Amino acid sequence: MESLSVVKIKFLSKKVVFIIFTAFLIGCVSQIEHSDEFSSSDKKQSERDLEFQNIISKRGFISQQQEYMYKILVADIASYRDNNTLAAEYFFEVASKVRDGRLAERATQAAWYAKQYQMAIKAARLWVTLAPNDSDAREILEQLLLQQ
Repeated sequence: MESLSVVKIKFLSKKVVFIIFTAFLIGCVSQIEHSDEFSSSDKKQSERDLEFQNIISKRGFISQQQEYMYKILVADIASYRDNNTLAAEYFFEVASKVRDGRLAERATQAAWYAKQYQMAIKAARLWVTLAPNDSDAREILEQLLLQQ
């Protein structure tokens, strides 16, 4: 009986850690401010982001999963900061490697918002390949192809 309670406690503690981590990420995302003007502080922030990306790329990742998680987080933050070109590139890269339709959908949306229509078509084709029964994927791909 006692071993069952220990297992329950471990399971609950993992859930609590997950909830705390999620709350932390939500708190970080809520701190991001959107502005229409690209101010000097935004320019400095993008330079720091680029510098951080260079440091990570030089040191490498421990595992592919770590690399994918990093790129998804960077893409998500980039989309919140209206840097949809970077978001589309990273979402597409990870979606094509992991073969995840949801990431292909995010790549399509980000490329569309960035007006990178060739990238949007590639991402939409991947999305249709990964989710062949998704009518939204087919409809968006058709719209993109007709637009071209």
